[in-house]
Amino acid sequence: MKSSRQRQCFSKINRKYFYLLVIGDKKRLDFHEFQDLTRIKWVSMAHNHYILEKLGLYLGFISPFELMNDDAYNVRVLFDKEMLANRS
Repeated sequence: MKSSRQRQCFSKINRKYFYLLVIGDKKRLDFHEFQDLTRIKWVSMAHNHYILEKLGLYLGFISPFELMNDDAYNVRVLFDKEMLANRS
C-alpha cells in the first residue's frame, strides 16, 4: 500500500456540529463543493478554541483517531474519495 501525506481540516457547521475533513496534502478544499455535497448552507473553519473544547487538542495535532475524545459525538469525519483511491 502506498502511503500518502494528508491534512485535516476542522470545520464548523454551527456551535454544535463539526466535521473533520481528511484530504490529500496537495488538494485545495473547495467549501462551495463541500456545501453542495453535504447540503449544508453554511460552513467555516473552526477556531482553535473549538478544537480544544471538542477534542482536547491544539491546532496541528488533529487526526481521525482523536475522535475518541469527542464524548458528545458532535464531530463527523469525512475522507476525500480521491485520496483513498490513490492509496492502493
